[in-house]
Amino acid sequence: MNAVEIEEAISALAEQPFDTAEFPYAFLEAFGRKETALKRALKFKLERGRLPSITAADPWEKRMAEGVAFLARMKAEVADG
Repeated sequence: MNAVEIEEAISALAEQPFDTAEFPYAFLEAFGRKETALKRALKFKLERGRLPSITAADPWEKRMAEGVAFLARMKAEVADG
């Protein structure tokens, strides 16, 4: 996605009523991320008792870790105001 598409998606998201359960998925989709990526990371945590590692040798685990790190940064930015 390019910057214009992201801005349009975020603007559309801002116009919708806030839904706590669906917001993380909608936010990631606005940046071109798939809802399934977040669900897979959560499933990974439930099955293995840990979050995916950014230093993993497995490219799939590393990619999931990048998504988790992205979401953590966004959450921190919102908390900082």
